[in-house]
Amino acid sequence: MADRQVRGDLGALVSTGKMSHDVTGVPRQRVLETGGRGSDLTTPPDMFTGVPRVTTSMPMQTICPFCGSHIITVTTPVPGILTWLLCSGLFIFGCFLGCCFLPFCVRSLMDVRHSCPVCHQEIFHHHRL
Repeated sequence: MADRQVRGDLGALVSTGKMSHDVTGVPRQRVLETGGRGSDLTTPPDMFTGVPRVTTSMPMQTICPFCGSHIITVTTPVPGILTWLLCSGLFIFGCFLGCCFLPFCVRSLMDVRHSCPVCHQEIFHHHRL
């Protein structure tokens, strides 16, 4: 497979064997020929994608990857693994008359779904466990 020179948003790429470097010295993945289907470009692992990696149960300010709006996320509690484990544990230890459903009423024991208030798409999910 032959190396190709590609001009992107960050400037000219210099081909150096298996990796390519832009003019700032940041390594980029090699552009590979994929038969007649075009080329396959991959995103470097350190590139900012707009979605925060550290999630929280509180609303966060971010950019929606679906509509591009600057938003504060809308949080919704949803049952998760911790909620179901606590419910099962309470049922096994004798709370089978309805008390085992108590974890579904406590917001701090549930996972949190963050969504965009503009397009209503789920942006990320905060897992308690």
